[in-house]
Amino acid sequence: MDKKSLVEYIFIIVLIGMVYLSLEAVWKSWTHVSILFIGGICGLFIGLLNQKTNLKVYKQVLIGLPAVLT
Repeated sequence: MDKKSLVEYIFIIVLIGMVYLSLEAVWKSWTHVSILFIGGICGLFIGLLNQKTNLKVYKQVLIGLPAVLT
């Protein structure tokens, strides 16, 4: 992995994590900073499933769902 890819992945994790953190804060009226990283990593994982595999969307959902729920 080169430095550019690492920076892009970190940016995606932080961006998706901030969106998820904000949504949870609005929905529940509170959240924890760890959700930023957990939500970001889950978002990156699902994004990489779409980018790196040739699977149909429903198969990506079936693979990504357990990762998000655990």
